[in-house]
Amino acid sequence: MALRRRYPMLSLHVCCPRCGTRDLRVFSKIDRIEGLYNNPLSRIQQLFGATLWYCPWCRLQFFDCRKLRR
Repeated sequence: MALRRRYPMLSLHVCCPRCGTRDLRVFSKIDRIEGLYNNPLSRIQQLFGATLWYCPWCRLQFFDCRKLRR
């Protein structure tokens, strides 16, 4: 469990890579005002059509193929 908090990419469900919250929103396009997560894995997922997620707590946008936990 501690590894999932430290490395959010090891989780089965999507979570914010900066703060770890699961309270995320889906964006349809990139917002130029908010920050975009510049991780190579996130950029590769963007090329494969991943969902654009937005964290309202740390105001970060990132791409991820995983689903949101219900």
